[in-house]
Amino acid sequence: MSTIQSIRTKNLTEDLRLDSEFYHPKHLENDEIISRIGANSLGEISEVIYGTTPEGGVFEDEGVPFIRSQNFYDHIISSDYVFCTNKFHIEHENSKCLPRDLLFAAIGATIGDFAIVPTWINEANTNQNIARVRINSQKYRAEYVWAFFLSQYGQLQLHRYPTGNAQPYLNTYQFNRLKIPFIKNQEKFTQLVQDIFKLIESSDRLYPEAEQELLKRMEWDKVTTNHRLSYSATSKDILTDERLDPEFYQPKFENLEKHLKKVGSLAIEKVCNFVNHGIQPPYFENGTVSVVTQKEMTPTFLELESIKDFTSADFYNENPDFKLKKHDVLLYSVGAYIGRCNILLDEIKAMAGSYVTILRANGDFIVPEYLALFLNSTAGVLQSRQQMRGTAQHYLYPRDIKKIKVFIPRDKNGKPDLAWQKKLAAKVIQANEAKKFAQQKLQEAKELVEQEIEKLMIDQRTVI
Repeated sequence: MSTIQSIRTKNLTEDLRLDSEFYHPKHLENDEIISRIGANSLGEISEVIYGTTPEGGVFEDEGVPFIRSQNFYDHIISSDYVFCTNKFHIEHENSKCLPRDLLFAAIGATIGDFAIVPTWINEANTNQNIARVRINSQKYRAEYVWAFFLSQYGQLQLHRYPTGNAQPYLNTYQFNRLKIPFIKNQEKFTQLVQDIFKLIESSDRLYPEAEQELLKRMEWDKVTTNHRLSYSATSKDILTDERLDPEFYQPKFENLEKHLKKVGSLAIEKVCNFVNHGIQPPYFENGTVSVVTQKEMTPTFLELESIKDFTSADFYNENPDFKLKKHDVLLYSVGAYIGRCNILLDEIKAMAGSYVTILRANGDFIVPEYLALFLNSTAGVLQSRQQMRGTAQHYLYPRDIKKIKVFIPRDKNGKPDLAWQKKLAAKVIQANEAKKFAQQKLQEAKELVEQEIEKLMIDQRTVI
């Protein structure tokens, strides 16, 4: 419902903001609360610096971590970043990122999103779309400031101050105006963040360990995957495959196919009983059934806490085959991260959106967690990239997904080595559990800030 709020000219802010949303009662109330309990501006307690993108947007396979907003997961910097050269890093020393620095997305769709640099990143750099905030006040701990922006009081400010229409933007002046209430005993936030770091580090270690063990057993190092500029395909291959796109015939794909045949593999159509796109459900504001979309899919695990789309129980019950089940494997089937794969490890009443493909593993051949791990590995993503179709918008169709080969090693009896698969699956599950505990700690930090601010509000009223 629309709200009518009148503002006198003398009450306009110093930058003469005229956009009505800026003066919404919720923002004015938040201003009043923070002003009443006492606060410092971010400009008073920190240094705000923006980064730079390497020329041509070209990144490296190794070097100094280069952080972008797509590396923000659960308000921590994830490990799937790219790299810049040490030369570039030295030339842009002013935007160097250190452990406990806060990074904010300052432009575009993710504006206001933020993360803290974990202790396992010694140094990093970032681009011009990121504001690096380094707390330099003895009164404030970076972990507390990070937790404050998780709270409703910090979130309201981050959503209020961006300017612009087509491309919202937060500049240094606006960051410097953000207000941070001072509270005592900020050490408890330091401990919380340390606990989160340990859990995330454990998750980030276990999942790659499982992937590396998989790749080692399938002798991935023997597969030649370099990109060739010139190669040929026969008319027979084109007729058989019904493909005319040259990229489909890159030699690296043929090399991988031959290797998988040699070490032992089965097509997805052999190891899955169900392979289908989700069906696009109608969205209902008060729906009771969650809809899992591409937005909830990360490089490793589903972000079920971020679900914002819901459908009706009637639609859910009318489509029993498309009700998501625990251990369903979900494949990102359209767009930039095509081939990304996650597994549903929770009991949840949900359906999948139309751009997410559901795969249900046949337990006689494959463990679901192992299937997701393989498809999310280099060997799996490479095949997804080969099978995708389209130009401006790439698609992975179920008929093509079924052709993807999955490495299935055999035990001494010649049967699928399910015991080994389960060993890797256990690491995937442990990594997911560690991440879930980290998310619980993150929620704890948010609630703790809000409790502390509410105490300050009560104390202020008592004094008055």
